[in-house]
This record gives sequence, C-alpha cells and structure tokens, in this order.
Amino acid sequence: MTTIADAPFVVDVRALLGKPGAYQRLEITEPVGPDVRTEVVAVGEAQPVTAEVMLESVREGILVTGQASTVGDAVCSRCLDPVRVDLSAPLQELYAWSAQEAEVDDLGELGPHLDGELLDLRPPIRDGLILEMPLAPLCDPDCPGLCPQCGVRLADDPSHVHESSDPRWAALSALKNDLLDEQADAPKEN
Repeated sequence: MTTIADAPFVVDVRALLGKPGAYQRLEITEPVGPDVRTEVVAVGEAQPVTAEVMLESVREGILVTGQASTVGDAVCSRCLDPVRVDLSAPLQELYAWSAQEAEVDDLGELGPHLDGELLDLRPPIRDGLILEMPLAPLCDPDCPGLCPQCGVRLADDPSHVHESSDPRWAALSALKNDLLDEQADAPKEN
C-alpha cells in the first residue's frame, strides 16, 4: 500500500509549521507521472521533471514559488516530423494549513492545502507544464511544411512546384496573355 508520503513531489514541511518567515529551498527530480499531456504535446510518465522551489511559511499557509522543467514529445504542426519540446513552467501556489482553511473555488473544489505535514507539489507542476505546452509546435520556426497537393516535405525539396492552375482563373489568364501579346505587337516609341 502506497501513501501520499511515498508519492513523487510530496514534501515533508514539518520544519516550517507554525514558523512564519521560515523557508526551505529544494531541488527535486522525479518522474512526471501520468496525465501530463495535451492533444498535441505529451510528457512520458517516466520522463524526469526537475522542480526548483522555495517553500516559505506565511500566516495563511505555505507559499511555494519556483520553476519546473522537463521535455515533451510532439509532432511538428507543419511537416509532421517528431519534435522534442523543452517545457519550463513558473510555479506559485499558496497551500492552506488544512482542508478546513482552504478556499473553495467557483466549481466548489477545495484549493491547495497541506495533508497533515505533507505538501503535494505534483498538481501545480502538472498544471504549469500543461499551460506551457505549445498549441502548434514546430521543428524549426522557418519550417516550410508539406506540399498541400502531394505531401512532399518542402524542406527536402525547396524548388518543388506543381504545374496546375485553377480552372476558375482560366479566363483571367487568357486576358493577361492577350494583353501581353498586344504590348509585344505594339510599335515602340522612341
């Protein structure tokens, strides 16, 4: 049977209880765990996340500030090549001393709070990393993507073109050619 004390990113804050102004700096590296993903970017469950945090005892509870960083996997939104995405999320969360002192949000859910002498950093780390995930990751900011007609990767063949025209433009193309022919046939003035 595992307890919350055995879970990743759970910190014993006994040294900070009832001591406003006391603080503790930590660097924790643990596997990220499940459900750190969007439809576009995913962080594997075993992927390590490093959290550098400062825990500070304040009158209302424990204030957590810091940074969490890891790497996610995605697909380039232009060329569909695999992409590694560096993720770095700022952390700032106030944990109430107990569930009874925690604020209730608009949905009726309890805000962050200590579980006895333990503080679980995983929820703000997970939420922060998800918020930092790009909506359209790119392998390169200048990625030209794929040809919309045949799917060729344009970075591999920059001169790739198709000789086809939209039939709706045929009349305009004919008019352009007629005007060019008239200009070529017109006598040149000196």
